[in-house]
Amino acid sequence: MDKKMLEQYGSIKREVEELRKDRTDLLASAKEVPVVDTVSSSSRHMPYGKHTVVIKGTAVVMSRKKAANLKETETRLAEREMRLHNEYAEIEKFIDSIEKSKIRRIIEYKYVNGLSWTATASKVYGCPKENRARMAVTRYLEKKQKKFSKSANCANQI
Repeated sequence: MDKKMLEQYGSIKREVEELRKDRTDLLASAKEVPVVDTVSSSSRHMPYGKHTVVIKGTAVVMSRKKAANLKETETRLAEREMRLHNEYAEIEKFIDSIEKSKIRRIIEYKYVNGLSWTATASKVYGCPKENRARMAVTRYLEKKQKKFSKSANCANQI
């Protein structure tokens, strides 16, 4: 995990919400028309007299081409939403795995809640020194990256 991925968190979250709205709007764009029909029925109890019943509802009306395009677009949006959701979940999993409370809080304030570095430093440290919070995250991520690189090198040597 690096800063670039963390910086994507807010954007990914908003994009997933937008995709959900787009999918809902796409399905709502299909033209619905009222439909009325009659069916034959009989009473539930004696005498079982036959009579007609009016049924009402709506039907989606569109050309086959539009229906195919609608289905293709819906599938594409659903796949993209799933991919983004997986990235989003990976970032949240990383944040949850951070053992140091202060670092976790800084990352949540900055990347999840979208606060500025100054506001983040004020919440965590009680003073608006943005460099302190930013450097703490930078050092933590560099340390994690070095550990990851060492373990990858050890695995390659075996």
